[in-house]
Amino acid sequence: MNRTLFAVFFFFSAICLKSQTSTSNDSLRYDILLNSKMLESINLTVDFIPSFDITPDDVALLYAPNQFYVLGWGGLLPLGAKIKGDIADFAITPNHLIMTISEDYICRIDSTGNLIKDLKLPNKNMKLSAGKEVMFVMDQNENLEKKSVYLMARGGKYAHLFDTDSPINSLIELNDSLIFASKNGIFSYDYKTKAVRYITSIDENKTIKSISADTTNHIIYFSTNNAIYSYINYKPVIISEQFGGLLKFYKNGLMIFNSENSFFMRIENMNELIIAKTKEVKESSKIKKFKEILTNESIIQFVKDKVSEEQIIYKINNSPIDFKLDVNSMVSLAKQNVSSTIIIAMENAMNNL
Repeated sequence: MNRTLFAVFFFFSAICLKSQTSTSNDSLRYDILLNSKMLESINLTVDFIPSFDITPDDVALLYAPNQFYVLGWGGLLPLGAKIKGDIADFAITPNHLIMTISEDYICRIDSTGNLIKDLKLPNKNMKLSAGKEVMFVMDQNENLEKKSVYLMARGGKYAHLFDTDSPINSLIELNDSLIFASKNGIFSYDYKTKAVRYITSIDENKTIKSISADTTNHIIYFSTNNAIYSYINYKPVIISEQFGGLLKFYKNGLMIFNSENSFFMRIENMNELIIAKTKEVKESSKIKKFKEILTNESIIQFVKDKVSEEQIIYKINNSPIDFKLDVNSMVSLAKQNVSSTIIIAMENAMNNL
C-alpha cells in the first residue's frame, strides 16, 4: 500500500463535499474543507486521531480508527483497506511513504491492511514528525522521568538527541535546528551545539499543540486547541481566536485540523496578515501596557521568588523595561543566580526598544 499510496483513490466525484470559501477584506482566503455538518451529509460518523499530513498530490491524509481517509477539494474518501491494528500516530516520510506507530513499533501497512512491524521503539505510543530527510520520534508518556527525542534515519537506525521534562507536543525542522513545543513554551535545539534554548511562551494555563513554519518568509506559526499565533518581533502574536488545532504550512497556505470537532480548513495569503500584524506590534510596543517597569531588581526578585524561567522571559517580552546591562550589572545579575538565558532575553528586549 505504501509505495502506491498516491497513485490512486482520488475519484472525488463519488462523494462531493462542497467546500465553504470566503475572502476577507484583507485578502485572506478561508476554505473550509471539512466540518461535522459535511460528515453528517454523507452519513459518516468517525473520530479522527489528532494527526494529519499533506500528500505530494496536495490532499490531506487523516486517520480514524481502522481507516485512512484522503481529503481534497472534491471530498473525503477512504484510502485502501481497513487497518487491522491500532495506530497512535502517523506521518508521511520524505520519500513519500506512510510511517505509523503502533504500541512500541514503527510499522508499515500491507495491501490488506495488516500492520507489519519494522522497528521497535524505546517506548509505547510515541509521536512522529517528518524532517527534511529524516524522521523524529518523541516520548509522550507523562509517567516517564525523562521524555526523549530521537532522530530516525533511513535503514531503521535512530539516535538519541535530547531529553525534556515534559512531552513535546509538536516538532519541526528549521534550518540547522529543531523548533519544538512543550507545555506553553517554544524552544529550539541546535544540532551543532546540542543546546536547547527558550524562544517564547504564552499564558502558563494554555498548551501549545502544534508548530509549523513558512520557510520562504521565515514565519513561525503555532497553536492551541482554539487559537493560532505567530512569532513576530520576538513576541507571540495572536492571529485568530476563532479556531485552533494542528497546523501545517503548505504552498502559501496554512492548514488547520481540529480532530475534536472534525474541522479542517486552509487559509491563504497569510503573509499579508503577518505584515499587518507586524505593524500593529511595532505600534503597540510604543505604548506602555503595564504599570510596572521591569528593572534588574525586578528580575532578581523573580528569581528569588522561584518564578519559572519561561514566565520571567514572557514578562520581559511583554512589559515596559529599563534594564542596566553594562558589564558590572551583568556580573551582579549572574551572582544573584539570574541565568544566562534570562540575561540574553533582557539584552534582546533592550535592543528591540
